Amino acid sequence: QLERVLPEGLRASHFAVLTHLVRVGDGRSLVRIARAVQVERPAMTNTIQKLEGRGLVRVAPDPRDGRGKLVYLTEAGRAARA
Repeated sequence: QLERVLPEGLRASHFAVLTHLVRVGDGRSLVRIARAVQVERPAMTNTIQKLEGRGLVRVAPDPRDGRGKLVYLTEAGRAARA
């Protein structure tokens, strides 16, 4: 039922990530987001890539750990969540 009211192409898993970032704030690592929504890291990587492709999140290198990435909501992501 949730997916019927979401914008075209947005899945419940995508909405869960957007909601998590709204609730706890952006700049979260993929690992922390995956743990919070209880999925494996490869699944979260796929979800984040889809959200980034739609312009709903922005991924940036972690300044403290060059190997890690941090996820930030865009204005479009906040609007899609709302």
